[in-house]
Amino acid sequence: MAGYRLYFVDEKGAIQAREEFVAANDADALMVSDLLYRACSDACYSYELWEAERRVIAFDNPRDDLIVAPTDRETIEIQQITLTLEEALLNSKWRLGRSAKLASEMQVLKERSEALLMRQRRTETP
Repeated sequence: MAGYRLYFVDEKGAIQAREEFVAANDADALMVSDLLYRACSDACYSYELWEAERRVIAFDNPRDDLIVAPTDRETIEIQQITLTLEEALLNSKWRLGRSAKLASEMQVLKERSEALLMRQRRTETP
């Protein structure tokens, strides 16, 4: 597990919000970052992801090829990390906290996460 910092930026590169989270690896951290960016893309231009002093990824342009919506291939852990960060942004004083899209996307992810949890419990029950 590693600690990551996610910076949301405007067109000029000014930071619009910052969140920290822990993920198992870069791939998981990128999935969380993409989900979160997609959820609040109406209020920011792009983002950068850092692990300690290492820049994992920086975008100079908004990405249109991001994953569209969470699916079963995403783990419950990734969804829970994303939900926690979405809630933190909504409750923050950052500009992104006023994103209408973020509130809507958080509700969608919450519903999908709950459905995935229920399916997982049914398959684990003998």
